[in-house]
Amino acid sequence: MSDNPFLDRFREQSRTLGKTKPQTPSETLSEAEKPKRGPSLTAQRAGSIAEQRIQAAMEDGMFDNLPGEGQPIDLNDDMYIPADMRMAFRVMKGNEQGSPWGSAQHDYNNHMNRYQIWLRNNRETWATTSFNEQERLRQELHIWVRDLNTIIHQLNAMVPNDKLRVGLVVYERELRALESAL
Repeated sequence: MSDNPFLDRFREQSRTLGKTKPQTPSETLSEAEKPKRGPSLTAQRAGSIAEQRIQAAMEDGMFDNLPGEGQPIDLNDDMYIPADMRMAFRVMKGNEQGSPWGSAQHDYNNHMNRYQIWLRNNRETWATTSFNEQERLRQELHIWVRDLNTIIHQLNAMVPNDKLRVGLVVYERELRALESAL
């Protein structure tokens, strides 16, 4: 017998090969040798394990005296800029030039805010307007949607990743929003 029970079991199985029916690995292991199986790892359990490890690290002082301790974290700083482009954007930001899509984003936000005001004002009066006035408002809505989508196309062509892309405005959905006062 050696110090390795697995090697001993292998040798024993090799000697008895063909003499007895083959055993499954779990049948050959003694109760003490069988691996203990805990409950399956679920997302909740994994989160609990992570929380326990974080708590233990905090108690052990692993988070003490870290650089920037007590300082607020700037979550907006270069969050959406790809890693290979960050240095160039920092230089541009230092020269107060901003991102290339910044002005397009600003135009989009301004145009969308003006559109939201127009939509709110006309939705409130939609039910009391005449048929001709409603038709004029539908044409105006069509122009708003066309202009917004033009700005959105320009913005989406400039942004570096999909997280910054903006969805197009759908005329039919906006028309339903306008007519929702009925």
